[in-house]
Amino acid sequence: MPRVANAIRVAREAALWVWCTVLVGLQSEGWFWVIGRHARERAFIRRLLLEYPGMAEQPNARLNHIADRALGSLARWPGRIATFAAMGIGGLVAKAAWSFLFAWGAPLPPWTRPPAVAAGAIVVGEAVRRAYARRDVTRAIVSFYPTLFCPCGYCLLGLPDDVARCPECGAERADVGPPG
Repeated sequence: MPRVANAIRVAREAALWVWCTVLVGLQSEGWFWVIGRHARERAFIRRLLLEYPGMAEQPNARLNHIADRALGSLARWPGRIATFAAMGIGGLVAKAAWSFLFAWGAPLPPWTRPPAVAAGAIVVGEAVRRAYARRDVTRAIVSFYPTLFCPCGYCLLGLPDDVARCPECGAERADVGPPG
């Protein structure tokens, strides 16, 4: 009898893993999360752009170009691997948390485990993806406005001309010649 119970448990774990893998695939490539995803991410990036000083006065076409450049970099494989890895870890943590609560006697029906694992994976994956988006927006802004922003993302507006280095990272300013 223990072998049958163990086989059932292994089959359930395998089914859970397949289900989470399918959700990960749908989130990144499939129809479930793609509907409207580009527009949602572009709106998120536009909100990020407005956090930078001086970006609100820029023309919409220029901001859209920066947003599209940042969105394009999200499709590269390092960001996807990091997102998938974070989703896997988030799913495992959610599974462990569910098991821990169940072991403590929480009245959790067994059908709540797969949605809890999927929700944990999706939330962590979105958080990692948005962190990558924030980094890529900073890089896109710096490439478009090298005299206004340091490579670290620090805004150089309002700094006196005698300050030749970025106060944040120490890099030389592009709008001021070398000290001398």
